[in-house]
Amino acid sequence: MSHSGFRVVARFCDGQIVRGHTSDFRPGRATFAVTPPNEASVRVLVDELKALFFVKSLDGNPRHIHDNGFSEEPKVGRRVWVTFQDGEQLAGRAPSVNPENEGFFLFPNDWESNLERAWIVLRSTKSVLYDEDAVEAARQYQPKGPPPSVKHVAPDEWDLMLGFEPPSLKLDGEEQSSPRRRTPPRARPDSGIFLGDW
Repeated sequence: MSHSGFRVVARFCDGQIVRGHTSDFRPGRATFAVTPPNEASVRVLVDELKALFFVKSLDGNPRHIHDNGFSEEPKVGRRVWVTFQDGEQLAGRAPSVNPENEGFFLFPNDWESNLERAWIVLRSTKSVLYDEDAVEAARQYQPKGPPPSVKHVAPDEWDLMLGFEPPSLKLDGEEQSSPRRRTPPRARPDSGIFLGDW
């Protein structure tokens, strides 16, 4: 945690992405604020989120291919395999999963990745597998790397590559910029644009 909060990447169900810092996210709260670098805070509704990713760096490493295997497992929590509604898959350990809650924290298996932990919003998932079922899903998983034609996509270009533009928005009486999609939501990790390790 820095003086301005945890570094996070908020991924929305409609494909929008907001990167910045948050200091008021709490499980069970309906909203929290994300402050993008050099911009005013944006209020985020948890109901609109796919997941909130707590990251080591907002820049990340787009060339890193996330390892979803269970070879080097942390000792705490259940093995979990998450498949989101948009097809993205993520493996890790969850200290506690209660289907009656709106979400749960997932700690990644890949300690080399930029991801420290993620708050998974249950309504954005297609399925959640546990223990041996999670291990079997990991065995069948085929990671997708960068297409040969994509050498490197800088983080500040990801929104444009995926079809976002920053329109004007009025929040709390101030005009702000927020990512908005130019085309219908279809952004997926396997769409040909490799986001890598953000």
